[in-house]
Amino acid sequence: MNYRDFAAGLVVLMISIVLVYYALDLPKGLSSNGVLQPGTFPIVIASGLFLLSILLIGNSLKGIREFRFRPKRAELLQNLRGSARVWLAFAGMFALFIAVNKLGFLVSVALFTFITAKFYFKHKWLFSAVVACVIALGAYWVFESFLGIGLPTGLLI
Repeated sequence: MNYRDFAAGLVVLMISIVLVYYALDLPKGLSSNGVLQPGTFPIVIASGLFLLSILLIGNSLKGIREFRFRPKRAELLQNLRGSARVWLAFAGMFALFIAVNKLGFLVSVALFTFITAKFYFKHKWLFSAVVACVIALGAYWVFESFLGIGLPTGLLI
């Protein structure tokens, strides 16, 4: 049994169920002029996540009867370190969602990208700062100019 795949499958399964629950409140299907309603896309994505998580859980349980072993202590510690990185990434995304409303889109995305590049991927300071600015400004330009979607304002914009 692959415990990491099983745990990841359960987390994605729970996320997909929550997404479907909230997406059911949105209008679905086609409008009178043939435009997709806002609830259609989240339900399609969440349904795909649900199916893929079931497949992941099934594959992790597949060899449960065939092969059982007791992992060594070093392997368990390495798995915990890898799991900690995943949970830190989830915590960072959660902090980003909160920071967008408080600090605005540009500052929060730039800060999140910088912290991720510097401390998660271990890049140099200058590279992390340049990447953070390019991604934050690029995403801001795409949403504001190309898509016409207003983003939360904050400290700078």
